[in-house]
Amino acid sequence: MLRIRNFSADTFQYVANLYATEDWGYLSSDIKRYMEWEPDGCFVAKIDDKYVGHVFSVSYDHLGWIGLLRVDPNFRKRGIGSELMKQAISYLHDTGVKVIKLEAVQNAVNLYRRLGFKEEFDSLRFRVVVQNLSVMEHTFSMNSSERVEIRPMKNKDILSIAELDSLYFGAPRTKVLRTLFQEFPHLCFVADTGNTLIGYVMCRKSTSGTYKIGPWVSDPEEPKVAGRLLITCLRKLGENNVLALGIPVINEQAISILKKFGFQHASTCKRMYLGQIPVKDNPKGIFAIGGSEKG
Repeated sequence: MLRIRNFSADTFQYVANLYATEDWGYLSSDIKRYMEWEPDGCFVAKIDDKYVGHVFSVSYDHLGWIGLLRVDPNFRKRGIGSELMKQAISYLHDTGVKVIKLEAVQNAVNLYRRLGFKEEFDSLRFRVVVQNLSVMEHTFSMNSSERVEIRPMKNKDILSIAELDSLYFGAPRTKVLRTLFQEFPHLCFVADTGNTLIGYVMCRKSTSGTYKIGPWVSDPEEPKVAGRLLITCLRKLGENNVLALGIPVINEQAISILKKFGFQHASTCKRMYLGQIPVKDNPKGIFAIGGSEKG
């Protein structure tokens, strides 16, 4: 008999062990973080005494996000994924969410379509081994942005960053930004005009030797500022590290920047949404998503 319930201490260990044996790039600290963001939005499927799947969801005011849907390969084709999704969707609607988004790998697109999700745009995944940073320094020097200082993020910046971020993401995600900064303050930077923050970038440790960039948000009218944010972050990490990120395909400036740094396209997901009320976002200012599991 299939049962779906919220996460608990034993569930956490199951999920953490799962990602330790699979190449999904998530650490146990990531799973703990997602549970803390939205403990009531994390669900696990169980048949008899065996865990067979899970899904995460998080609410940002009127906007919800679903990610990390996984069903045990031995229990697929039984509707478990659909039931997990229905539980997450119902939870988000109960919290007042009007639009739900997710990023789907290709073999899951049909499942989400059956649940009413529609395609919005492609979301591209890029990877690189960092090298030759000194060469890139010249690419993003510009007289028009000399007034912009790229500096380490401070705790007092979080509310301003969240306000800037909501213009492009489409909803406030202060709890996510605050947590990421608290865990990785040395890998977070802002673009500051002296009076206004016009961009920021965050980076975090993923699996061994790999770092994930995102969120990375910047004024699309000044793309070289976005480039300077990125190179500041890369210099902090140093060369020969592996970096990964995802970007909306419609942000052509981001794609151009990544190609200049030698990033290679690794895969493509589908951004999908459920709901009728449009979100006032601007993906052209999203130079890297926070992650497929949280937007």
